[in-house]
Amino acid sequence: MKKILSLIITLSMVLSLCAVYTVAAENVIFSDSFEDGMGRWTLGNDYAKAGNAVIANDASDGKNSVYAKDDTQESTPNVFSPFIPAKPGGSYTVSADFKHDDAPNIRVYVRFTDSDNKDIANAGGSVSLTTNEWKNGSKTFVAPEGTVNIRLRIAGVVKNVGNGYVDNVKVVEGGSDGSGDIAAATPSAPATDTYGGFYDSFENGMDNWKYTNSKSTEENNKATTEKASDGKTSVLVIDESQETAYGFMTEKYPAKAGEAYTISGDIFNVEGVGAKLFLGFFGSDGQKIVSKSVGTSEVGKWTKVSMTEVAPEGTTSFVAYITGASKSVGKSYIDNVRVICGDGKTSGTPKAETKLDILNKSSIVLFVGSANALVNGQKTLIDKTNDKVIATIVDSRTLVPVRFIAENFGAEVGWDDLTRTVTLTLKDKTVKIVLDKAEIDINGSVTAIDVPAQSIEGRTMLPLRAFVENVMGKKIFWDARGLIVITDTDMLEASADKAVIDQLVETVK
Repeated sequence: MKKILSLIITLSMVLSLCAVYTVAAENVIFSDSFEDGMGRWTLGNDYAKAGNAVIANDASDGKNSVYAKDDTQESTPNVFSPFIPAKPGGSYTVSADFKHDDAPNIRVYVRFTDSDNKDIANAGGSVSLTTNEWKNGSKTFVAPEGTVNIRLRIAGVVKNVGNGYVDNVKVVEGGSDGSGDIAAATPSAPATDTYGGFYDSFENGMDNWKYTNSKSTEENNKATTEKASDGKTSVLVIDESQETAYGFMTEKYPAKAGEAYTISGDIFNVEGVGAKLFLGFFGSDGQKIVSKSVGTSEVGKWTKVSMTEVAPEGTTSFVAYITGASKSVGKSYIDNVRVICGDGKTSGTPKAETKLDILNKSSIVLFVGSANALVNGQKTLIDKTNDKVIATIVDSRTLVPVRFIAENFGAEVGWDDLTRTVTLTLKDKTVKIVLDKAEIDINGSVTAIDVPAQSIEGRTMLPLRAFVENVMGKKIFWDARGLIVITDTDMLEASADKAVIDQLVETVK
């Protein structure tokens, strides 16, 4: 009797503890069960397009999964997830359900990317499982320094062959202890409250887009290799009507009221008003609640634009648009369209700007000996007709190209061949520079400089500090490797901003 009574008391205590202690909910930042197809994923190569990565009717739960067929040692199917916001030092557990019908070759690869969407070296890994029946595999990663996003890739191994199914891909912030061990478990149901965002560089065409109306045709709205912000491909929008707007739109992606959403992209306006990026928020009834747009008036160069909006009450989804304006005409190229979504903690507060974000709004970055430059975050050549025009060192003084810097900071530049004089017109000053003279005339006041103005490769060059500080009124950050950053205010500190400085060096040198 005492033993029975003791057992009852013990059982009561266990039950009471179960009532007090509950399991904390996972912080799921991305999941996809493929029940709605692969609309959120981007095909990574022609091999994948040929049908080697498709939706299948064999699933760990629900109806659908991805079936990846890797039957060559020269290539592998690639399908990429959207970019998933992450932060350096954060712990992220990636899991998926696997089933292989032969060699266990298909994996979920994990990539960590920086603010330019480039992979951070030696940062990723993969999640896989050896199984011929549905099982769940997971692995925990710690995001390295410089991480801005996670991107997943479903693929095989290049030197191996094998076919398999993948279902219920999920990323959870936190989770395991970071040991990287794969833990087998029963298949888990997909989360529904995930807001993973969207990204497209158009390197694989227009698979993620559809026309906004019947007048949008391939003649005036298409993917093209004529011009690109980076890579090889962008999209072209030719808006020839003042009655309607031509362009593209995505499918609806999950969104949450009260969260901040940032849409960004690169725009090259050829003529006219040009296309804009629109971000539209929709309710559960499928009706648009509101849409906002961002564009640029710049013509003849790539310009990065962005806009942050808080999803209004009633929002359940968002749509990204690339269109012209209904009351104007124009021609534009668009590249690298991206929507970064709230992470469940922003409570409607827009994402804080990083040092790199601020630099990319108004700066010129050069590297001694390099023909490359960054103008407001966009990579370009100092002289597109001559890659020998570079920042260089003469008599221990760094010389920089006058026209390139002056025009990109809004000055008008004139040249008098007879007197060999460059004239710069700024808001409050007129500057005259005569070749081979060690002086600069600013509003009639002559200032001596260490090294005379000289022509190198047909371009007028001046000492860096004398020109940038005295003439243009800008600030300079110098790194001993040869990095030159020109901004309106002091922005960088050598030790505190090492990661940003290293990234600029790698990009522009």
